[in-house]
Amino acid sequence: MRAEAARFDPGGNGINIGHALKRQHTPAQSYCVTGGQLGQLLKRLVAAQLDDVDYAEVDSETRINGTFIERHRSPQRQYEVSGIGLDISPSQLHTLLKRFVSRAGGDAACTAPRSIPCSLYATTAVDFLVFHQPGV
Repeated sequence: MRAEAARFDPGGNGINIGHALKRQHTPAQSYCVTGGQLGQLLKRLVAAQLDDVDYAEVDSETRINGTFIERHRSPQRQYEVSGIGLDISPSQLHTLLKRFVSRAGGDAACTAPRSIPCSLYATTAVDFLVFHQPGV
């Protein structure tokens, strides 16, 4: 198999939500966790597409996924290869979540890599409510 074209489309990590909101002319701040050389590439690509992005750096490498489409087959075939997600230590995760909660406005949506525990959303939701609505 030989590629006829290549392109880089930043996505995931809250970026897709930022794209959707921008298409709806809704201002939004995206919060993105990046690391390594791929994280630097992601920042350059996102900077051209989203207006307000807050980046948090971690020690591991940002994940890259690949999609391959065989256009000359009938029907077309598409193959997807998913990279390994960021490796975030528990202390780094705690710091990142505190930063996210303190910088988020009244509404928030988030996605997380597989290495993050399933309890992330519940814990973050509680922290978010306590920070933005003291006494709840």
